[in-house]
Amino acid sequence: MRSLDFKMSLLDIGGGFSGTDDSVKVINEALDELFPPDSGVRIIAEPGRYCVESAFTLAVNVIAKRAAVNETDGSSDEAGNRRMEYYINDGVYGSLNCILNFPENMKIEPHLHRAVGDSEPRLKSLLWGPTCDCVDKVLDSVWIPELRVGDWLLLDNSGAYTSSLCSDFNGFERASWTEMIIIYSCKQWSGCLAVCVSVCECV
Repeated sequence: MRSLDFKMSLLDIGGGFSGTDDSVKVINEALDELFPPDSGVRIIAEPGRYCVESAFTLAVNVIAKRAAVNETDGSSDEAGNRRMEYYINDGVYGSLNCILNFPENMKIEPHLHRAVGDSEPRLKSLLWGPTCDCVDKVLDSVWIPELRVGDWLLLDNSGAYTSSLCSDFNGFERASWTEMIIIYSCKQWSGCLAVCVSVCECV
């Protein structure tokens, strides 16, 4: 840019950052190297996902299950291990649309909402959404305990681009967000109160 006699004064690094500190560390290191404070370049960003991704946990319900069928020989196991397929009440046309639209930013790690013993085997499993569409695949290969119909799975980091991009595809109405359970640690709550007090004093 200097060879073109162009002096940059503003750099917008955009958005879409995951809500982990790992991504922030990489970005900050690159900015420190390429645009140090004495460069005179003002850095701005659009960190919407980073700010809200961890704000919500999505709870999905197991509505059906079956043993996965091996397409080559019709068997229902793989190398002697059972493989399971589960259907849940939300999918890629609903709150999990990020799997289609932003797959590089969607890292799903389901947690079973009931006690599971350490000795209970983990089975290679596949999660489908409810729409009967072959694209509605939530997770292709995940190792989890065998689920029961009616079990709840918790999907962390569901605060960005979930309900806002839902559709009514194939007659399945979008989820109704009628109840939110907000959980704060004492430290977080104290921090929020401090910010609110500071804003009020400024006003």
